[in-house]
Amino acid sequence: MPSSMLFGINNEGRVYSLYTNGTKWREFPYLGVEFKRLSSVPNFLWAIGGDRQIYVHVHGFDIPIRIREEVYENQTDTSGQTRTVLKIEHWKVFDFHLLPGNGKVLGQRI
Repeated sequence: MPSSMLFGINNEGRVYSLYTNGTKWREFPYLGVEFKRLSSVPNFLWAIGGDRQIYVHVHGFDIPIRIREEVYENQTDTSGQTRTVLKIEHWKVFDFHLLPGNGKVLGQRI
């Protein structure tokens, strides 16, 4: 029976892997990022880091990833083609100076 991998995160945000035919968890090398969530399919692992960035780990392939792409949600079109762009509802943004506490971070003394 071919083995597969099981991934897990500890309470410090470190990622571990376990082969289904193995008996020992193996820690991934620490890269300075604590992870909050994991999701995986065969040969791919996605993670959301403590810095709110998305990380992808590809294992079991000899083919390198050659193209880096970035995608942003809810961007307004600036090319002037507004007739073809769907209207989206933007998040409401509050001015910090109008918040109670003069925009101080919660938990700080005013």
